[in-house]
Amino acid sequence: MYRHAHVFAFLLVVAGGCGQVTSDGAVADAPSYDAAVADAMAADAAAADAVLADAMAPDAMPDAPLCDGSGEVTSVTLAFETDFLDLDTGTIVEGEIGPPTTPWDVKAPYNSNGTVHARIFQNRVNSVEVAFLDKTFTEVTSCDVAAATFTTDLVDEPFAADVTVLVKTDQGAIFKLGNPSESGADNNVTFDTAPFSP
Repeated sequence: MYRHAHVFAFLLVVAGGCGQVTSDGAVADAPSYDAAVADAMAADAAAADAVLADAMAPDAMPDAPLCDGSGEVTSVTLAFETDFLDLDTGTIVEGEIGPPTTPWDVKAPYNSNGTVHARIFQNRVNSVEVAFLDKTFTEVTSCDVAAATFTTDLVDEPFAADVTVLVKTDQGAIFKLGNPSESGADNNVTFDTAPFSP
């Protein structure tokens, strides 16, 4: 009897480590370790997929900024050095030697260095600001305006075809200037302007 009790206890130990003892004393196979791991990994993957799905849901994603275009395009011709443009009104003060007494925002100086002679200088007395962008006129949107760094300093850079100048007037309006075309014979530069909505 003593020997049988030890054998039964041994079977219980074995059964506890490798299987389960049923009500009739039989030892059932223990669940597979690999299967248990696979089940746990599947559960983790399902949970991760659920978290990712929530994060990618339309109402969870931040709205992308809308980059609006500019307003109506107007072509302007300024004589080098002597014409002054008021962007807010579209008025050109012509033939002035030196800054006019009437309001103005930009003029077009002539620089003899290089192949592109036109420059855009702003009215610093009235705190008009500019920002030069290495983009074409049509490429510049409201998102470029929001990211631009404006300055009241004069920027002595060529007003070239691949450059757009943003101008913030003394009234707070913002315009873009671009698509320049110089005429040496007429001593002027023609370019496009367009406003951005405030």
